[in-house]
Amino acid sequence: MKTYPVLMLVCVLSILNSTAQDQTQAHTYNYTQPIYRDIKKASKEPEKVIRLDLSNQKLSEVPGEILLFKNLQELNLNNNQITLVPGKVAALKQLKILRLSNNPIESFPEELDTLDNLQILELKSLRLTAIPQSIFGMSNLRTLQLDNNLLTQLSDSIALLENLRELSITHNRLDSLPQTLGNGLEILILSHNRIKNIPKKIQQLTQLKKLWIDYNQLQTLPDEITRLEKIQEMYIAHNQLKQLPDDWKKLKSIEKLDISYNLLSSMPANFKSMAKLNNLNLEHNQLNSLPETLHTLAGLQYLDVSDNALSTLPQNLEKLQNLVFLDLGQNQLESWESRLCLLHSLKVLYLGRNKIQALSPDFGRMAELTVLDLSDNQLSELPPSLWLLKNLKALVIKKNQLKTLDFGQELMKYLYSLDLSHNQLRSLDFSSLVELRSVFMGNNQLSELPQNIKMLKHLQEIYVENNQITAIDISSDELPELEKINLQGNALQKDNIDKIRKDFLKVSVIF
Repeated sequence: MKTYPVLMLVCVLSILNSTAQDQTQAHTYNYTQPIYRDIKKASKEPEKVIRLDLSNQKLSEVPGEILLFKNLQELNLNNNQITLVPGKVAALKQLKILRLSNNPIESFPEELDTLDNLQILELKSLRLTAIPQSIFGMSNLRTLQLDNNLLTQLSDSIALLENLRELSITHNRLDSLPQTLGNGLEILILSHNRIKNIPKKIQQLTQLKKLWIDYNQLQTLPDEITRLEKIQEMYIAHNQLKQLPDDWKKLKSIEKLDISYNLLSSMPANFKSMAKLNNLNLEHNQLNSLPETLHTLAGLQYLDVSDNALSTLPQNLEKLQNLVFLDLGQNQLESWESRLCLLHSLKVLYLGRNKIQALSPDFGRMAELTVLDLSDNQLSELPPSLWLLKNLKALVIKKNQLKTLDFGQELMKYLYSLDLSHNQLRSLDFSSLVELRSVFMGNNQLSELPQNIKMLKHLQEIYVENNQITAIDISSDELPELEKINLQGNALQKDNIDKIRKDFLKVSVIF
């Protein structure tokens, strides 16, 4: 699992959120009606009660007063101590939403199958070992949530729910799926189970838009899975896949594809024709190459191929002109070629934990870069054009072989976070970085704090541990926004330590 400094993470999330699309699933139900949370108050005007929320009220049974609410459409009984759902609930003929999650319910009445208007049924965390039979008679059910139960199998009867559009059964014990699931499904969420195979008849789910089957035990995928022409999201991460189907060209609607944390050593040669794909995650596999057709995924904005065994990148990768996020960290790359500097839309670039010895002189042409990670490589110098990246907000160059750095003047004005730790730096001057909030300089060979650090009026964090500093010549007034300074592992004199403690009373100081 990758970890990043807080400021860097904020930058990345803001970029990803700006490119994300709203995936909210709309239901026909009207949520604008007021919610009643007090059964006594609701009983005084029963005809007005459309939505009733009795969750988290330590109820041991379903109150009999609910029968007064003939117009009730939504009933929330989540997080109580109810052991029995009485048959009288079936008298609520207008009910469209029923939530019973996190109760010690032991049985469900058969009468519930007469709730003909029910559209959403939530039965999470009930320790169910089987789906109650009455559910299969709910002819208008559109959403069924069975997460966090003890289900070991999914009955073929699920196909009887012809209007079911969303089925969620995460965190159960399913090891297989029925041959038929109901052809109207649009969302199928099966994460965190023990599923070993996907039936070939999955291609019958012609309306499926989202398939989440990550965190299972899949070793292969049927070719039929690539024939889901309306699929928009497919999450198959954290399985045991060693290869993928060859033909992906029918997935013309897919936007997000996550195959991370598997055992893939290669990708299909004709991995193309997915014109709408904008998010591809191949992190933590065993890939030593990427398909040469990758550049045909013209809509790609997010690409993560970190933690693989890549030593080269495919030709024409620079044609991915919509790419804004690229993670190549933890591979075997030795250089960053000039052609790759043509990725003009790139905003986030991770190259950490490779074997890179040199960067192209044209590095500064990626003018939109906001986050850059070059950590844990073999860099002894940086190209001057790097300092032309005026939009950069987070820069990580830790764990390299840098001895000197010259940031230039009036450049990188908007840099917020700078990590130079674990190099061989003896002195620094970054007074031009006037917006800097956090600077990491630990484990270098500094004998003093960088010159003109007092000019960085927005500085909040200074990490300069494990250097050779003998004295600190700054005051809290000169750095008014400073919150933390780490001076551990230096050779500070006692009188200087006492002075710092006295002056920096509102600052967290670590010696």
